Amino acid sequence: MPEADQIRRKGRLRTEDLAGWYLRLNGFLTMPNFIVHRDEGYGQRTEADILAVRFPYREEVVCEFGDDGVARESAMADDRIFVELTRKPCILITEVKATTCSLNDRLIDPAEHNLERVLRVIGILPRDQIAAASAAVYRNGFVDYQEVYIGFCCVGERINRHLGNPRLKCRYDPARVPQITFEQISEFIYGRFDAFTNQKRYHHQWGCVGRLLWDLFYKAGTKDSYVNAIRAHLVPE
Repeated sequence: MPEADQIRRKGRLRTEDLAGWYLRLNGFLTMPNFIVHRDEGYGQRTEADILAVRFPYREEVVCEFGDDGVARESAMADDRIFVELTRKPCILITEVKATTCSLNDRLIDPAEHNLERVLRVIGILPRDQIAAASAAVYRNGFVDYQEVYIGFCCVGERINRHLGNPRLKCRYDPARVPQITFEQISEFIYGRFDAFTNQKRYHHQWGCVGRLLWDLFYKAGTKDSYVNAIRAHLVPE
């Protein structure tokens, strides 16, 4: 049996897959398992769990008819933190942890120069701007240019009140480096499916993870039940 079918049949939900669907429902284009390869020889330098990109004019609008027969438009509301961050193209280098939110040490260590490699691969900045942009992200967890926002994002079971790395003398402001819990993600997905059930019920093209998330929603009945169902099916990568 293909792995995708096993995931749905056995009800296994990987933490990275849950995070990826949350970002997708918030309008991000995502690339999972973004590997930073060595410049020479073979092997890997490090990895980002999800590379996510969102554009500022993202909007998903539905039209429904009221009892008076008049068509009215309504937009699917994304999570507020992303609306506030993404008034311009936004790139989030996202780390997913099964327990406390944290970031990959090799990704936030300036001596490793891995962030520079990530930005070169993405191609959002000219080569002569990459060093300064990387230095800002290493220092603050983000850089906010007029034309683009680039930063880290963390997903996990619980918030890290000391996000960063004491050895590297970096501490990131939670107001600027998003930390999102699995409970928050579950509540958001339930709200999206509940508010737009008519639109989301037609999804045969979705992969096994999306269909599993919908199946759990359909059976749950309440938000709290859905959060508990997600928690029960969640497994670490």
